[in-house]
Amino acid sequence: MAVRQHALTIVAPVRPSARHGLSARLDAVESDVQDALVSVTSLHFARFVLIDGPDGVASRLAFESNHDGEQADHLAALATALAPFEELLFGSWEGYHTGDLAGFVAKNALPASTFYLGHPGLSVAQILNDRDVRLRLEALLDDDVADLGLEGESAVVIRNRLLDRLAGAGLVTGPVDRGFPAQPSSTIVFYVLVVFVVVPAALLGLPFALWVESRERRSESPRELVAEDDPKLDPINRREDAITQNGLTHHVPMRPGVVRARVMRIVLWFLENARRRIAYEGTLGGISSIHFARWVMLDDDTVLFFSNYDGSWEAYLGDFVDKAHIYLTAVWSNTKWFPDTNALIFGGASKENAFKRWTRTFQIENRIWYSAYKNLTVSDVLRNALVREGASGDMTEAQARAWLARL
Repeated sequence: MAVRQHALTIVAPVRPSARHGLSARLDAVESDVQDALVSVTSLHFARFVLIDGPDGVASRLAFESNHDGEQADHLAALATALAPFEELLFGSWEGYHTGDLAGFVAKNALPASTFYLGHPGLSVAQILNDRDVRLRLEALLDDDVADLGLEGESAVVIRNRLLDRLAGAGLVTGPVDRGFPAQPSSTIVFYVLVVFVVVPAALLGLPFALWVESRERRSESPRELVAEDDPKLDPINRREDAITQNGLTHHVPMRPGVVRARVMRIVLWFLENARRRIAYEGTLGGISSIHFARWVMLDDDTVLFFSNYDGSWEAYLGDFVDKAHIYLTAVWSNTKWFPDTNALIFGGASKENAFKRWTRTFQIENRIWYSAYKNLTVSDVLRNALVREGASGDMTEAQARAWLARL
């Protein structure tokens, strides 16, 4: 049975008595919390983030995780692992009662409006297993090259010898159920929605959208966007690129009015359906560096965006501009001070310098950020899965040669 990945998001007010010095207290336990989270075997990524109020003082504490399986099991494991830090982490929330993480989550959890997965259906345990399968096979192949030479030997023979020696390693090999939707029915349903619902609605709403954009350009007060060398970004820059992956947290207010809120929800609904029905293997927008990402709409007319991605911030935002600017513009054109757009989807995120400055302006420092497989990129995870899938059954010479090329 396929393992499902889920998104957990809590954004709750900080107790007034806990606000002073909370940032420094979180920084002080960051390393210890990261070490403790290793025992939560269902956890892919997690973070704690402080969100400032209008007075510039941290007024809310956000926690988010990407996890396998049932939420109840995940929360029980979190509560156990973080028990030494409960008073600081969870106890900082207003209304939290000691020992009742599950109860607090039941009342305060926020749904993700859209939830992107770069390697869906692969649990933490499976990802680590697949890494070990490939590393073990690489080591065995290196031994064979050193001892036997392998010059001119059949790829099928080499593969069979590797698999015989791998068999005693206690690792899972062969295909696993990743829970992908039945095809082609899922794709057909999506395109029926596009043709008969999305396109007519977009055409009917286009004149109104153009009028709204024109009106907002005239009325929106200007906002000074930060430059890349602004000292305000130093805390964020210090945390980036420490490992193969990075975590982006972004928080921005919505543009006022019912229209913008509804458009935002419709766009996110469309992207979620695209993700579930046609991009279910993790290919939405052609970006191959995102492990998990999601938008969450808050009840104070602001929007949170969480992303766990590979490589540098510059490269990641560059991918956004090159490959997914229409999707991002459709979403973020409904938020304040976003670069000027046309018809809700053009311009905006395609204006690279303006988009990057806008993103930095509303980016928030991750106080505590955790990854279960720090040195694996999305490409690594998917390549390892292909190696594991191919480590069982029979292959032709061409198939065996292609499989060996992945080691």
